Amino acid sequence: MKKAIIILLATSIALSPVIAKGAVANTFEVKQENIQQNIQDEEVGVPYKVEKLESNEYNFVKSLAESKGISYSGAKKLNDENTMKYMKARVPQFQTMYTTEKQYYRVNNSVSLVMAVEVKYIHDNFNGGNQIASVGEPYMGISGARLYRWSESGFNKDVNINTARISTTGQAYIEVSNDISAGIDIPGLSLSSSIGYSKIYTTNVKTYEMTIYALSL
Repeated sequence: MKKAIIILLATSIALSPVIAKGAVANTFEVKQENIQQNIQDEEVGVPYKVEKLESNEYNFVKSLAESKGISYSGAKKLNDENTMKYMKARVPQFQTMYTTEKQYYRVNNSVSLVMAVEVKYIHDNFNGGNQIASVGEPYMGISGARLYRWSESGFNKDVNINTARISTTGQAYIEVSNDISAGIDIPGLSLSSSIGYSKIYTTNVKTYEMTIYALSL
């Protein structure tokens, strides 16, 4: 059964900060008419950009708590136990590090879906290599428009020390003001319903994938 994640519509925030679970922290203001621009059909839904942002233990533990359905303190204990087990007899050669990984997928010229996840990895200070230790709960956001809702079947995660592959199948519900969208077909979107002074458009149901490589962390 699909689950729906309700996203607040009120505030648009700069794209660069880490996306917060349950909020549109990767949304920025654009002129609404820009979402009518065309792109080549073969580009729609295709990953086109990756971002790697330095993160920290707090963000990872918060994501871990969300993934496990437990309290922050419970997740912190799990994370500490995992770190101690992995780092035993290895300090100071190995260092625990965190990153936020983002993958962008085109909807049209100015609107993109964004998959993001917190990653914990172990860096070898002597030899320079990395190993993936764990990943948090993935989540979807949007850039270039207001995301009304994201509906999906759940995230699949396949994680080992060298790679982490994340996938989900779902669709985005996007809010567009009536004065902009009246009588207009928007590339990559289908009209779903009207709410107040806005129309709600949907993307096609697609499978979105992201692969994280330890070597690139």
